[in-house]
Amino acid sequence: MKKLFPYIILALILSCCKSNGNETQKSEVLEQKESNPVEEAKISEKIILQNQSDTIAETQESEKKYVAAENGLTIRDKPSIDAVKIGTLSFGTEISIVEKTDIQLKIEDEGKTINGQWVKIKTGDQKKGYIFDGFLTDEIRSNLFMVSYNPKWKGMELKLSFSKISDTDFTSHKNNYDSKITKDSTVKQDSSFFAFKTSETLYKLYNNRTTGNPRFDYFGYLEPLNSQIIGGGGDGIYEMFLVEMERDSVAHLFAFSDSNSDVPVISPDNSKLISFQSAPGSDLESYIALYDIAENSLLKNYITYETSEWRINEIVWIDNKSIALKVYDNYRGKDKNGEKKFENERYFKATME
Repeated sequence: MKKLFPYIILALILSCCKSNGNETQKSEVLEQKESNPVEEAKISEKIILQNQSDTIAETQESEKKYVAAENGLTIRDKPSIDAVKIGTLSFGTEISIVEKTDIQLKIEDEGKTINGQWVKIKTGDQKKGYIFDGFLTDEIRSNLFMVSYNPKWKGMELKLSFSKISDTDFTSHKNNYDSKITKDSTVKQDSSFFAFKTSETLYKLYNNRTTGNPRFDYFGYLEPLNSQIIGGGGDGIYEMFLVEMERDSVAHLFAFSDSNSDVPVISPDNSKLISFQSAPGSDLESYIALYDIAENSLLKNYITYETSEWRINEIVWIDNKSIALKVYDNYRGKDKNGEKKFENERYFKATME
């Protein structure tokens, strides 16, 4: 037995070494599997592709809309009228619908029933929440030049007979004239744009040119024609438009070359409209267009008068056949009080023949 004891000890030692070797090999294999760069790259690539797929799916499902509610739309944290209010979207705001809940809702607005559902949306600044989609619209217009019509020129000259009047006479005629232009409270104005809605379309017009569109300005609502008066243009040109609210038509008033148009004036009996403009620079060129107004309040056709003797500063109607004009030769900037200065300013009464 004593002779066998050393062999037993040796066998036990060899058995332990083999066991430790196997464990070491297993550990090394596991470490290799855990730190395999190829496998890690494949897993990472799958995650990236999945994220891209999720983003693409959301983008494809998103639907661009615009807020058509004149007083704005409330965003809530859940699709319920009783849910917490988390913000407000102003009139004309662009949003993306990312989910439709099919939770229907009816709202009474100024005697009309508005049907819609709750939708989940996100804004340009990544704000998310739920709104009622009954006050959203698909289309928005930001360029009147692309959608306007031009009333037809009759091919005739407007004949006017002129007589001089005093500045006091002109001031009296101006004070007696009612332009019938008011500010429409439904037109929402911001620091960079103004927006309003006709019977069919939401208009969002920018008063700067950073958007790539022409610059537009709001001059008021002309009640007899149910139209908004909008001026627009770019470098060296400025023209006038009338946007009729019920028929959603855009009349592009007469413009000659690079002249700068002014706000149109309507006759006392609402049957005629005058638009006028003067060329900038050294040319003494001025144009007057006289429009006939149809029974449906749309502009039909027009005739024109042109002169190279003066520029027009202002026109007002005296009666249905005559107008008063304030004209000048050149603009001399502003005085220390901010008042405009004109060279050779004078006044005329013009009667239509």
